Amino acid sequence: MALRLAFSLSLILVAAPACQSHGKGPGASASATASASAAPAPSASAPSRRLPLLRRQGFAGLAFNSAGDLDLSDDQVSTLKKLEDDFEPLDREVRAASEQLQADLNAGIRAGKFDEAKLKADAAAIDKASLTAQAQEVDAIDGLYGALDPDQRSALITALRKREAAFQAGRPPAVPDAGASAAAAKRNQQTLDRMTKDLALDAKQKKEVAALLAKQEGASGSGSADGRDDMLKRLDAFLDAFDRPGFSAKDVDLTDSRPAHTPQSAEIGLLETLVPILTPEQREKLAAARSRPPPIHMRAPLN
Repeated sequence: MALRLAFSLSLILVAAPACQSHGKGPGASASATASASAAPAPSASAPSRRLPLLRRQGFAGLAFNSAGDLDLSDDQVSTLKKLEDDFEPLDREVRAASEQLQADLNAGIRAGKFDEAKLKADAAAIDKASLTAQAQEVDAIDGLYGALDPDQRSALITALRKREAAFQAGRPPAVPDAGASAAAAKRNQQTLDRMTKDLALDAKQKKEVAALLAKQEGASGSGSADGRDDMLKRLDAFLDAFDRPGFSAKDVDLTDSRPAHTPQSAEIGLLETLVPILTPEQREKLAAARSRPPPIHMRAPLN
C-alpha cells in the first residue's frame, strides 16, 4: 500500500479544502451516502443537510459541499440538487479515464515495458473528460450564486474563509534550502526503506532506486509548494468575486492551467525508470500494490 502512495505525485491541494472526505474524483474515491430524502428538514436551529455531498474536487466541490450547511429552502435544495446531479456522468467519465490509465500502467509494470500509444491515448482521454467537467463547473457555480440570497452567500464565504485559514495554519513553515534538502533526503530514505521491505530490493537495486528518487526530487523541486500557492491565490480570487454583486464564474480562474493528466505524467516518468530495475516477481508485487485502493485516510485529505 505504501508503494502506491509513494509513487502518487499529483498536486491535489484543492482536494484539501475542496474534495473533503466525501470526494470521489480521481484523487479521492470515498462514497457520499447522504441523500436528499433521508436528511431532516431545515429549521431555525438546525441547518439543512438534505443536499447530497458533491463527489468531485475543485471549487465547485468546495462551494457546494459547504452550501449544504446553510439553511436552505425546499426550492433552493431542489435547484442545487439538480446542479449536483449534472456532475455525476461527467465525473464518471473522468474517473473511468483515470482508472484506464492506471490499468494500463499496471499492465506495463507486469510486462516490464509500457505501451506508449495507450498511455498517450489515456492522457488525452483524461484531458478531454476534465475539460468537459470544468465547463460544467462554471455553469454550476453560476447556478449556486443565483440560487443563494446575499446573506446566504456571505455566510458561505465566511465558512469557506475559515476553512482556508485553517488550512493555511496547518501548513508547515517554510524552511531554508539546507533544511529543505535535509527533509527531501529524509523522505527519500523513508521511501527507499519501504520499497526495500515491500519489494525485497537487493543492494544493487537499492543504490539504483536511491539515485532515481534523488533525481526525481531534484526535477520536482519546489513545484508542489508552488502549486499550492497558485491554488490558494485562485481560491482567494474566487471567494472575493463570489462575495460581490454580478458574479460570473466565467470571469474567474477556476482551474489549474496545466493539462489534467500532468500528475499522472510525473508518475509515468517515475515508473518507466523504476520498472527496468525490478525483477518480474518484484514488478508483480508493485502492480498488485497499486491495484488496491488507497487507505481511507489517504482518500480524505482534510476535513
